[in-house]
Amino acid sequence: MFKPRICSWIGLLPLFMLSLPVQAELRCVANAVDIEPFFSAATAEDKQQVEQAINSSVNLVPFGLSASDWKVHRGDLVVDGNIESNQKLIVLGNLTVKGNISTFSLSNPWIILGNVTATNIVTDSPLLITGSINASGLVFIDSYYDNPSTIKGSINARGIFINDIIAPVVVSSTNSEFMVRAGDKNDTENVKKALTIINPDAYYWGLINDEDALKEIFKRSNIRIAGNVCNQMKKEALFRPKPSPELVQELQMLDEGKVAAFEGRDIATFDLAIMRTLPRLKGISANLRKQLINSNDEQTIESMARYMPDNEILELTDQQLGYQPVVLGLLNREPLSVEIMTRISHLPDGAGPLNLALRENLPLDIVMTLAKRDWVIEGLYKDAWLLPESIIDGYIRSDDPTIRQVGAGGQLTYNQAMQLAKDSSKNVVTNLAFKLAEMKHHGQLLRMTPQESDKIAVYLYQKFENDDDLIGTLFLALPDNLQFNFVKKDGEKIPCLLLLSGYADNSL
Repeated sequence: MFKPRICSWIGLLPLFMLSLPVQAELRCVANAVDIEPFFSAATAEDKQQVEQAINSSVNLVPFGLSASDWKVHRGDLVVDGNIESNQKLIVLGNLTVKGNISTFSLSNPWIILGNVTATNIVTDSPLLITGSINASGLVFIDSYYDNPSTIKGSINARGIFINDIIAPVVVSSTNSEFMVRAGDKNDTENVKKALTIINPDAYYWGLINDEDALKEIFKRSNIRIAGNVCNQMKKEALFRPKPSPELVQELQMLDEGKVAAFEGRDIATFDLAIMRTLPRLKGISANLRKQLINSNDEQTIESMARYMPDNEILELTDQQLGYQPVVLGLLNREPLSVEIMTRISHLPDGAGPLNLALRENLPLDIVMTLAKRDWVIEGLYKDAWLLPESIIDGYIRSDDPTIRQVGAGGQLTYNQAMQLAKDSSKNVVTNLAFKLAEMKHHGQLLRMTPQESDKIAVYLYQKFENDDDLIGTLFLALPDNLQFNFVKKDGEKIPCLLLLSGYADNSL
């Protein structure tokens, strides 16, 4: 039987882990002050004080004030340093933080009966603030599911981002250099202002439509942007050193679709906000696309790979095609052409074949090409149980017995199982015997009936009656009469065989 050599592909896992969505709960501060000593368990009187202060002006039901895990600070709270929390907190007074604030629970609210003052604030938690928010930097409020936020006063900050697509964020007024609301579908003026003020690495351009390059910049990538904002906040690098007058003009040209102004120029002179937006714009030349995909900025390369025409992608060298940002951009294309998939499937081991192997609904010939690699078979496709019937058919037809062996571990039909039962490879048949026994033992026969499974088991018993090891592996798939015959013949072997097969328990 083949021996798994998973080390060769485990080392590649980081290559595709980066393509997964950023975790929703975000921790955005470094060297956080421990605020536990400032809080104690909230009493019924504390909660009553909250209810009286709110006086029915806000619906408190979504905040779950009756829960027993609320903590409270009575009076004003001043903290010297950064703070973060994922707990339900009440401050019966003003909250002043001489640093940054990060909350990272989607369901545990903060209730502040007063004003909140900090440098930067990034919050996933539902907020109820009876006063105002005052920040010298950025206020970023992410509102999720049925957890609205209410700021009864104003938000005063250099910049404000509010993600209110899923749940509302209510605020009486705002005062800032820019304020971008994800729910505002037509606001590009604030987006352009934000792009001139915020560090470009605080954005994410991965899911923006061609025609809405600026409108969509904060609208469809909110979790990614929140993660990037967190990273820059930790580095204390959220804002640009100073705004660029040239950038203001260039963003206006992008907004108006005047891409000709960027042709024939050295992209090394472009601001990152420009360079990362250009790949999504219709009308840019093949020469500019070539410069962008050969730039030294990974986000630009990823974006260009996503939008570049197929014929230009196919002109890339294998080295370019296998570069991780190119791979991630290509795998975001819908549809991804068979020609591009074929090129990727033949690349040397690396980000390309690994990420492609994880893609759903691959054509069978692409799967079979990828399956010729040990690390794919033994790492990703070893669980043929999860594969469609048509792909298992391809495995069974393979000339390589190790691939047929993987197919034998799948959720099989009667015809597939019978074909494998007649296989010339002992390893293939042994794997089939193990899978039949496992499926019958756990009641997991999904593509054949118990009667059909018994027929396969009887066939194998008759064919390999003198092979005690194989029949021992098959034992639990056998009908009762054949199990009885085997026990009479080799009864002393049964406990050992079951233990080796992984079926025995303490009752044996």
